[in-house]
Amino acid sequence: MPTPTRSPLSDRLPTLLADGLAIAVGVATLLYTAGFTGNWLLPKTVDSAAAPVLPAPLLVDLLLLAAFALPHSLLARDAVRRRLTGRFGPAGRRLVQAVTTALSMGLLIALWQPMGGLVWEIGEPFARGVLNGLFVAGWLALVWRALRPGRTAPHPPLPAWIAALWASPTLSAGHLLFALVLTAYAVIAARHVGPRPEISFIDETERDTAAPALPLPPTRHRAYADLT
Repeated sequence: MPTPTRSPLSDRLPTLLADGLAIAVGVATLLYTAGFTGNWLLPKTVDSAAAPVLPAPLLVDLLLLAAFALPHSLLARDAVRRRLTGRFGPAGRRLVQAVTTALSMGLLIALWQPMGGLVWEIGEPFARGVLNGLFVAGWLALVWRALRPGRTAPHPPLPAWIAALWASPTLSAGHLLFALVLTAYAVIAARHVGPRPEISFIDETERDTAAPALPLPPTRHRAYADLT
């Protein structure tokens, strides 16, 4: 039986570069969104005091959330995925999804209209610590998946997504809107967007032999089929 030969590095270099760039864009988008959601480091966050620049902030924020969700859903459909794969290859499709998601989330954060109004404010130190720990754990789980495209379970990590959106000692009206819409989107997409839906910042559902895998230890991910 002949030993399979690997293609030269020059042939695989475009795939390696595209996948590496997709991972970098996906992780950067996740971290920036974590700062926006967790009120860390950014001048304007989801819980900032109400200072609307545009009229009808609720309508503006809903339109921004739709502008994030709709292209993300479109790119998750099998027909679109096949077309993009045929045109750009699997790595190119992953890069298209990562860049599209980054741009739509960047637009959402840049134009987000803070609404103010506290839903809850947890002051007890232990409770704040627990919520902050869940928040960090949720975003780290999402980053972990982003670092391993094509090597994870096909279903979205809904528990991590929910922890990232909801585990906050401070929850404003704007934060409530943000978390409600994106949680509903994740659940609906898991049920209706194609046979293998994905709610992620890069494409994680392909098992491409040419895709690079970072030197991380193997893990077992539970497929959240019971949630769909």
